[in-house]
This record gives sequence, structure tokens and C-alpha cells, in this order.
Amino acid sequence: MRKALLLLAVIALCHAGGASPKVDLPELGFVFVGAAVLLSTAFIAIAYMVSSAFQNPQAIAWSKNQLRELIVGVFIVVLVVGAYVAANELISSMTGYPNAVELGEDNIRDILAPIEKIYKKVGEAYFTLGQYQGSSTSYVSGNLGYIYYHESKSPYYGVSPVMGSLNQQTYQLTMQILSFRFLLVLLQYIDVVVPNFLLPLGMAFRVFPFTKKIGNTLIALALGALFMLPASLLVVDEMRKAITFQHVDAAALMSFQVSSAMGEMTGSATGDALYSLLIWPYLVAKETCEIATVRTFFSLGEIVWGVIYATLAAIKCLAGYAACWVIEFNFFVFFLWPWIMFFAQNILAVLVAIAGTPSAGFIYDLLVADIVKYLFPAVSELTTFSIMSIIVIAVITFTGTRSISVALGGEYALSGLSRLI
Repeated sequence: MRKALLLLAVIALCHAGGASPKVDLPELGFVFVGAAVLLSTAFIAIAYMVSSAFQNPQAIAWSKNQLRELIVGVFIVVLVVGAYVAANELISSMTGYPNAVELGEDNIRDILAPIEKIYKKVGEAYFTLGQYQGSSTSYVSGNLGYIYYHESKSPYYGVSPVMGSLNQQTYQLTMQILSFRFLLVLLQYIDVVVPNFLLPLGMAFRVFPFTKKIGNTLIALALGALFMLPASLLVVDEMRKAITFQHVDAAALMSFQVSSAMGEMTGSATGDALYSLLIWPYLVAKETCEIATVRTFFSLGEIVWGVIYATLAAIKCLAGYAACWVIEFNFFVFFLWPWIMFFAQNILAVLVAIAGTPSAGFIYDLLVADIVKYLFPAVSELTTFSIMSIIVIAVITFTGTRSISVALGGEYALSGLSRLI
């Protein structure tokens, strides 16, 4: 153990004593630590002189012990600075990031990406369903003079439970995003404050006789914030890469929008294709009836159509054309036309209505099925992953920080911080 510590000290001293060390600590921090060393040295010297003058063995022993502690404290300060510089240079050479904190910030952005993407999908689904909640569709067909077919329905009446679940999941994802965003802001704060203030302050306290334990604790907290917290984020990001989020990937491809045709709602590419296949008879009939010439031609009535039919059907009667024409005309008006009307009003009207309205409920069911099948499980996957991530981050950060504090001779329990988890 001593050999390992000695090797670490030699490496740290080599980095700390280099020609141009890349240390984030400002010159003011070094001045602050140097001033603390000088004050401690002066205080210990005065204490030794006074104790020697009064011939107090206990005071003399205390002064010698404090001098030894000061030398150890200066050694620890140099060791920490060297280890800090060496670790950042190693991270920079391996990852391209200047320090561990910025690497942790990039890890948080990678973790946030799928959560924010699914959050947007949940919002799209919620507001798309909200546009149709309480809406109804109505269709009238077959008003050719005698009978008509009317159908009215509210296919989105039962969407409230789904919207309630989407609202709850929006809250869950919001808390996850805020938690990781807080960590991102905390890392940005750590990147500025800890190396420029907290770490020099801990070093200064470490070399002063009466604040050694507080100084060791502050140094441990600084190193934990600079290295243990980013390390925990790196572990969580690797966990994210190792896990296959099947529902998250599927939900990220879903599309929630209002289709232009019939004002219907579609939830996926498959839904769009099925909708187009189901609705095409209605669309063909609608476009055909909007042509003025065609609409006029089909609204001539039984007399005109009877004349046309009799004129064509009586051609087979060469000699008795006039008598055959009257027979064919009466046949069309009194027999064939009523059956045509019956077929058009009662069968075609129902077929057109089926092509026109049930698609709304069909696509509605398809959209809700996609939400329940893919979007809800995706949110559950991300929520479970976020909970596990927070636990891993807390355990690695606080356990590592406490271990550093114990190794340096600082506080063991860190009870004030332990209450946070």
C-alpha cells in the first residue's frame, strides 16, 4: 500500500512540477494556499518558540507534531494538484474533452436525448387527442326523393382515460428532464466554482493547524464533484447504450397529426395506408358528384331516363317501334325505376356511409392501440431507467466522495450529505 502511494506521489509530483502544467486553478488560488502555508509556518514557529521559552514539554511536542502535519499537508496539496492535472490530461488524451466535468455534461445530453424525444411524442399525442375529444361525425346519404340514410357517432368519446394517462406520463417525463437538467447546470457550476474556489479553500484549510479535518473534507468534496460525479454519469451513459429500448425506438417513429382527408386522425404510417384503402370509395363518389355535368346527368329523373331507355330498347322492334317504345317506357317507369331507386337508396347509401364514417372509429382505435402498445411502455422504460440512473449516480458519487474523505483523514460519515439520499 505504501509503495502504491509512493508511486502515485511521484507521478503527481512529476505532473505538478512540469514546465507548463495545464491547471484550472487560478493564480489567486495558489496565492491563497501559499499564504495559508506561510501563516501556518509562522504560527507553528511562534508556538515552538513560546513553548521552548516556558520549557513546556507538551507544547513543544504539539508544535513538532503540527510541523510534521504541515509538511504532510503541503505534500497532500501537491499530490492533489498533480493528480488533478494528470487525470485531466489523461481524460483529454483519451476522450478529447478538456476535463471530466465536460465529459459528464456530454453524457447527460446523451441521456436526455431519448427522454426529450418521447416527451414531445407524448405531448403530440395528448394535444391531437384533445382536438377530437367530444367531437362527432355525421353522414347523410340516399336522399334521392323518398328515403335517406343518416348516421352520427362520436368515436372519440372514450378518449378521456388515455388523455389522463398521457397527462400523468407528461408529469413523469418532466420530472426526469428537470432532474437531469439540474445535474447539467450543477456540472456547469462545478466546472467554474470547484477548481477556482472550493479546492483552493480546502487546500488552505488542510495546511492550517486547526482546520485539517475540514480541509480534507473539502478536498474530498471537490474531487468527488470533479471526478466521481462525472464518472457516475459515464457509467449511466454506458448503461443506456447497453440497454435495448425497443418501445422507445418504436414510439420515436410514431406520427400524431390531423389528416386532411375527412379531417380524420391518423397515428402511424400503417394507419394512413389502411385509412386510404378504406376511404377510397367515398372519396371517388365525392369527387365524381362534385362535377356539375355528371351531377346534372344523374339528376334527370325517371321521365327523362325512361325516354332514353325506351328509345334505345325499342330499336329491336323494327316494324312496331312506336308500340314497343310505349311498352319499354312503361316498363322502365313503373317497374325498373322503382327497383333502381330501392337499390340506390337502401344499399348504395349504406355502402357509401360505411365507407365514409366508420373509418373514423377504425383509425381512432388504431391510434389508441399504438399509444397503448408503444408510447406507454416507452415512458415506463424511460422512467425505470431514470430511477436506476439517479440511484447509480448517488451511490457512486457519495460513496466515492466518502472514500476520498476517509483516505485523506476527513469526515467519515458525511452525515449532512448522506441525508440527501
